[in-house]
Amino acid sequence: MYSSKWKLGQEHPFVLVGHSFGGIVIESLVIEIHKISRQQHCDNLEKTSIEKANVFLTNMAGVAFYAVPHVGSQQLIEYICRQCEINLHSKQLGKVKAIILENIDSSKSKAADLSNDFFITLASCTNVYGIYVFIETKPIAGNVRMIVDYGPAQIPGHKCYRVEGCDHFSVCKPPDQNHPSYNMLLQFLEGCRKDFLLKHASLPTLPKHVIGLDEAIANVKRKIVDNHMLAVVGMGGIGKTTLVKKLYHQIHADFKKSSFLENVKENVKESDIVELKKKIIMDLRGLELKDPKDFLRYFEECWTEMKVLVVFDDVTKTQIIKLFGEDIDGIKRSENGSRVIMTGRNWQDFENGIPEDGKFEMNGLNKTQAMELFSWKAFRQPTSPHDFASITIEVVDACQGLPLSLEITGSWLFTKKNPQEWKEGLSLLKNAKPFGGDCIENDKLWGRLKISYIDLAYEEREMFLDIACFFSEYNSKFETGITVQKALQIWKVPSQYSSTSRLQNLKDRSLVKVNDKGIANAHHGRS
Repeated sequence: MYSSKWKLGQEHPFVLVGHSFGGIVIESLVIEIHKISRQQHCDNLEKTSIEKANVFLTNMAGVAFYAVPHVGSQQLIEYICRQCEINLHSKQLGKVKAIILENIDSSKSKAADLSNDFFITLASCTNVYGIYVFIETKPIAGNVRMIVDYGPAQIPGHKCYRVEGCDHFSVCKPPDQNHPSYNMLLQFLEGCRKDFLLKHASLPTLPKHVIGLDEAIANVKRKIVDNHMLAVVGMGGIGKTTLVKKLYHQIHADFKKSSFLENVKENVKESDIVELKKKIIMDLRGLELKDPKDFLRYFEECWTEMKVLVVFDDVTKTQIIKLFGEDIDGIKRSENGSRVIMTGRNWQDFENGIPEDGKFEMNGLNKTQAMELFSWKAFRQPTSPHDFASITIEVVDACQGLPLSLEITGSWLFTKKNPQEWKEGLSLLKNAKPFGGDCIENDKLWGRLKISYIDLAYEEREMFLDIACFFSEYNSKFETGITVQKALQIWKVPSQYSSTSRLQNLKDRSLVKVNDKGIANAHHGRS
């Protein structure tokens, strides 16, 4: 069932295609694999079988039946016998029947039960694009009637396509590539491919260590049950983006289509807004938006016709108005479970369109959670070494439970190898001044994070500023960002240390991240 190249957890989408009797084999196969996936494993062998079963069900992108799955018929057997010049009254007829019906209960009631079980099983397979059935419209040669038995063998809830002017054999085995049966299958496969790519390409990347969000995610899930729009608010660096990313990973499969838009605030130009609109429509409908004026019409069609999820991360009132107009409540209340989730720093950006019950305010990590996240960054383990235990508590207290501050400060102190250096670093953290000179904590955070920047070598500071100001995926000059490979070519100058090593140091300090496309980005404080 699996080739040697099939690795657990990898995405290898496939479509199952069965020809009449083969449909029964497909139905039986899917049902049995689903049963295996639901087992409780006891040893490594069983665990591997369960994992393979889950990989199979996750990667199954669609099912196509050529003729409704059925158990065969006397007319088909007689036709095969005539073509093979088999005497219908000889012992050979029994062999033909045995070949066709081997190991299959040929009763119509069993076929109907199997189809019902198959569709019950498919209800839990959220990645399946569709179930298509291609049926013949004329008897086969020799005036033998259509062999598909409608009624108990009919599949409920499928999309049935009549292949005009074709008998059973020409439907199941198209004579050439221009045949309508062949073209229908190609269209179905293309639909499966696009749907699979859309679902699996849109998942945002999660940080390596996600700590302390289970309770917050549970609370957000409860809120979105009764609110078609939800706003997650909180100061910069408190974990809003990480929360909605993890939530998106957990719930996106419950929706027919979904779209995640990260760092919307950075899209300030009109062309940026147009690109956002295009991405939303492509994610939800698989269509390229030609005229931005059609955005609201397309969006509302998606919103009302199917269950969709859209997440706008780090958005301001300005971007909301540019996307949806003055009244964000113009997004109609969905009757089919569609949801919009937004994150931002100010509740005032959302309160005119989202009721108070749709507000979720982020809190910092508690002491235990903060210690764990900091330790992963500072020591590469979940707890601090004994000789650093006391000062670790002081540093964590200075970070005030903010994940961004804990992450960058921990990565910075990872380079300090003795407690005395840590004490000096702690003093800098406690005495950090806000940029504006006031006591606003949101501004004071950046004063603390500046310490990590100041501690960089001159060349590393220059590289960091290049990434933050010019190379970033979100800046105005390079709209799609610059890959690490191209950036390294620009930085290729004689130096004691290579640019690759310096870039790795920026990554190790959590000041720079590289996304799945290989684009380097400075940490924007959205986590």
